[in-house]
Amino acid sequence: MDSVSTTLDPKGFNSLLNGLHQLLFGGAEEDFAAGVQLLQEKIFKTSSLDPQEQRNEISLFEAILRRASQDNWTADQLQDFLNRRAFPSDHTNVFLRFWSKESSQVLLFDV
Repeated sequence: MDSVSTTLDPKGFNSLLNGLHQLLFGGAEEDFAAGVQLLQEKIFKTSSLDPQEQRNEISLFEAILRRASQDNWTADQLQDFLNRRAFPSDHTNVFLRFWSKESSQVLLFDV
């Protein structure tokens, strides 16, 4: 994972993180594909990305959340990871606020 980017504005990005949180750690993973499709329909509804590009973006942040959870990342570790990949600062701040709020719940799961 050399670089990290998103086509979403910060509000949409926050919605993506919260939706992935529900899918991955909220007990809804048994129907993950349907959940991803719902995220696409709601979060990317005005996006110019084609459906595969939308899924790629969702998968990127799914992988980051899984890695952060599995490796028990602190907010500082997440920030370092994002900064090394030139992730925009406003989106990094959204991710850090999300992680500070949700990481204690996320880290309870072995994903």
